[in-house]
Amino acid sequence: MKFVNRYSGYVVINPLMRGGILPQEVQEQLCQEGWLEIGYSVCHDCIEGRSSLITKPPVRQFLKQVAEFFGGDEAEHTFGCRAAQYVVMKTIAEYAKEEKLEPVVVTDPNSHYSTNIAAEMVGLRVAEPPHTGYPEYRVTVEAFQEKIEEVGRPALVVATHADPYFGNIEPVEELGKLCEELEVPFMVKPTPLASPLWI
Repeated sequence: MKFVNRYSGYVVINPLMRGGILPQEVQEQLCQEGWLEIGYSVCHDCIEGRSSLITKPPVRQFLKQVAEFFGGDEAEHTFGCRAAQYVVMKTIAEYAKEEKLEPVVVTDPNSHYSTNIAAEMVGLRVAEPPHTGYPEYRVTVEAFQEKIEEVGRPALVVATHADPYFGNIEPVEELGKLCEELEVPFMVKPTPLASPLWI
């Protein structure tokens, strides 16, 4: 029996690793804007010199939409989310020394393993608030607050939004306000496939 790859010639979109669920409106937008026609040739056709400037497919417009969605001025992609996380963690480790913060990152227990690795690579420990358990495994702001208070003044709080295993939308707005009140740096890590936003 000959194996036939029915996805040959297509770009495979992996939406949050949640069973391959891709909303209908996203499918339509991918087709309308030409993403599926171009495929992986984006990097090979980057005559602008930077992939974030590409207009066909509309990478530049997409990054603008990402920035607007998160309430930011600009969004940029890096050469990988692991590298971007490492940069943030390295910066935070130095900042924690200067500000005499606990060398601890408080992150949700549903975070991607790369968050833990990035923290540990620069000498930061990881502490996780408990989740609600089966079947949703959600993390509440109250659980985050208890863990932050237990740690003292952590170097960083990280929320994975949405988490890669259950697709939970974290309470990032409320958590951001809490971190602002406590004067603790806060990072939203959108997905394992995207770069983190450091706020």
